[in-house]
Amino acid sequence: MSTGTALTIPVFYCPIPPANRPDAQDVEQKALEWITEMGAYADGRRLDALAAAQAGIVIPQAMPHAFPDRLQIAADFMYWGFTFDDCHFEEGALGDRPGEAIEFLGTMSRVVEAPWAPLLPANPWARALRDLRRRVDACATYEQSQRWVCGMQTLFSGLAWETCHRGRGVCPDVDTYLMIRRGSIGMEPLTALNDLVDGYVLPGRPSCTGGRTWTTSVPLPARQPRLGRRITLQFESGSIRVLNLRTKSSWPLTSTWARSKPISTRR
Repeated sequence: MSTGTALTIPVFYCPIPPANRPDAQDVEQKALEWITEMGAYADGRRLDALAAAQAGIVIPQAMPHAFPDRLQIAADFMYWGFTFDDCHFEEGALGDRPGEAIEFLGTMSRVVEAPWAPLLPANPWARALRDLRRRVDACATYEQSQRWVCGMQTLFSGLAWETCHRGRGVCPDVDTYLMIRRGSIGMEPLTALNDLVDGYVLPGRPSCTGGRTWTTSVPLPARQPRLGRRITLQFESGSIRVLNLRTKSSWPLTSTWARSKPISTRR
């Protein structure tokens, strides 16, 4: 039996020390209970898988200094986003039906903008979204609230665009995929909560984009020099860079190789 070559995993570079919260598990449990009470998961198997994933635990780890009640908003939103995408698009009936998806997402966009509007009264995610909007408004400035609403509408727009490509069986080029992913990944509404949950205000920040940095991992159809089968992209103030976490190097997306590589819309 051959033992092969030992795999060496490089140390992940992060200069910020961890800051764990003692109430992290409690926040996670409350988020799971909240999405369950909203009726989002009637399927026991799916609920068990959701509980095992512990999606909400990321929030107290990422926002260790947040006020507890405001932190719960962000954790609940994390569960809302996971279940909304899974049940309607990733595993749901709308994933490859762009016409129906656009109508539904357009209606959800109006729900978050005008929660008093009598739209989708029986939909658990619309009901949960109204609850999130109410709680955001209770502790946010007008600008913070509108920034979050705008972020939600960016999410809905990205999901609609993604569904259009799936429905047509079209594989987008890198530029198109990045614009789709920027919306469908859901980082706009999540990062819009940063200053709100920590209890401070950043005046004059743009409503939708700018002033934030986030990364995403993107699959490639074939192994590429220096990168392998996936690339990590960093978005900051409208610019996009490719990151190599192993060598701690980066270069602009405008490199010739990146512009010519199609990628999959499947996560």
